[in-house]
Amino acid sequence: MFAQPFQSFWLIPLMLIMFLMARALRAQKRELGQLVELGLLRRLFPVDRWLAYNARSKIFNFLGFLFLLIALLGPRIGKKLQEIKSNGANVYILFDCSDSMLSEDFKPNRLEKSKRLLTGLVEGLVGNRV
Repeated sequence: MFAQPFQSFWLIPLMLIMFLMARALRAQKRELGQLVELGLLRRLFPVDRWLAYNARSKIFNFLGFLFLLIALLGPRIGKKLQEIKSNGANVYILFDCSDSMLSEDFKPNRLEKSKRLLTGLVEGLVGNRV
């Protein structure tokens, strides 16, 4: 149910990116362990927290790419496009809201009288775009 299923070829580079990110994370941890003894390093520097932050950032980057891919596919769930032909017209209404409309020569004033007339007009324009 996608509008553009041919965009799914982007899954291949996305999976490759995910594989390379996981591999890089493992390599970082291994190189860090070879460089300094992990027990000493954990006492001097919060390595576990840094590694967890690094892993989280990579996961969020991957999820961002995944959601971008899903958006590119154009999901269409539960609805189908159907062309509807109508013979209605486009009606534009210009309404004066200046202070002169507060004049009370109509009951209660020009503004309220105009609102009532426009309400009746809009209700009578069924099938047209107002």
